[in-house]
Amino acid sequence: MPRDGNETNDLAPEGEPNSSSHADQTRAHRPMWQRLLASVTWPNWHPGATPDPATGPRRDRDYEIDLKMLGLAVGLEVAVASVQWYGGLLMAESYGRGRPIEQQMMMLAPSLYFFAELTRVPLALAFRMHKSRILRATLLIFGLLSATITVKSVSQIGELMYRPRIYEVRSASIAVAKSEADMRALEEQTAASNGALVAARSQLAAAQASLDETGARLAQLPPPSCSPVLWYDREGRERRDRRCTSDPRTLTLTEALKAAKDIHTSATEKVRVATSTWSNLVDRAPDMKAAYADAEAKQARAIMESQVHSFTGMMFGKSAAEVSEREIYLFLLVFIFVPAVVISLVGFVLTCAAVRRLPATHISIDRKTTEELRRAFGP
Repeated sequence: MPRDGNETNDLAPEGEPNSSSHADQTRAHRPMWQRLLASVTWPNWHPGATPDPATGPRRDRDYEIDLKMLGLAVGLEVAVASVQWYGGLLMAESYGRGRPIEQQMMMLAPSLYFFAELTRVPLALAFRMHKSRILRATLLIFGLLSATITVKSVSQIGELMYRPRIYEVRSASIAVAKSEADMRALEEQTAASNGALVAARSQLAAAQASLDETGARLAQLPPPSCSPVLWYDREGRERRDRRCTSDPRTLTLTEALKAAKDIHTSATEKVRVATSTWSNLVDRAPDMKAAYADAEAKQARAIMESQVHSFTGMMFGKSAAEVSEREIYLFLLVFIFVPAVVISLVGFVLTCAAVRRLPATHISIDRKTTEELRRAFGP
C-alpha cells in the first residue's frame, strides 16, 4: 500500500526508537546548506534523505533534482544573458553617436532582457514541480515566450559577428559600381567631347572657306578709279587734289570679309576649347581604368576574406563572388536564427530534465503483522 512520506514507522518494536523520528531529528540538526542540498542530487539521481530501515529513504517531495544539470542550465542562462547585455552595450557605444543620453536609452531594453532571460530556469522548475495542469500550461507558455527574447538577442549578436565582413564586401561592391559608373560617364563625356570637336572643326572649315571666298571676291574687284580735281578755297587760292571712285560692291564685300574673320576667330576658339576638353578626358581614362581595377581587386579580396560569402557559396553550390543578397540573408536565417532558437530553449530543456518525478513509495507487511492488525482493528 502506498505510504505518505510524512508518516512515521508505527510498527517499530516496543522499546526501540522510532527510526523515522530519529531521521527527522538528525535532519533538524544538520546545517542549513546540508538541508538545502538534501533535496538535490550530486552527481547521480538519489533522493538525498536519511534512509529509514523499515521503509527505505524518507522524502518530503515526489521529485528530485540533478544539481549538475541544473547548474549547467543556470550557467548557460547567465552566460547568454550576460553576452546579450554586453552586445547591447557594444551597439550603444557604436551607434549612440557619442551621446551619453542616447547610449543610456539604448541600454534600457538590454538590461530588462537580462533579467527576463534569468526567469527561464525558475519557470522550468515550476513547470516540472507543480501538479496543476492549468498552472503548468501557463508556465510553459511563459517559458516559451521568454525564449523569444533570447532569440532576438542572440540573433542580433550573431548578425554582429558577420556584419564587419558583410560591410567590407558591400563597401567594396559600391566602390566597384561607382568606379564603373565613372568610367561609363567618362566614355560618354569623351564621345560627346569628340562630337563637339568634330562640329567645331567643321565650323572652322566652313568659316575658313567663307573667309577665303570673300577675300577672293574682294580681290577680283577693279581698283578704284582716280582723277585730278581742281578747286579753290575761301581765299580764292587754287587747290589740286585726287578723287577716287571705288566699285559699289567693295563696301559690301569688305563688311562680309570682316564678319567672316569674326566667325573664323570664334570657330578657332571653339576648336581650341573642344580639343583641350577632349584631351583632358582622354588623359583621365588610364587613371579611371586603374581605379576600376583597384576597386575590383579590393572587392575580390573582401569576398575572399568573408566567411559568410564562402559559406553561402558552399550552401548554394556557386562561387562566393556570385552569391546574391537574398542568398546571404537566407544563410543568416539558417545559421543565425535557427541556432538562436536552439540556444533560447537549451536552458529550459536542461532545467526540465534536471527535475525527475519519483514513483510512489510502498511498504511490505508480512502475514503475521497482517493478522495482528486484523485482530487489533477488525477485518
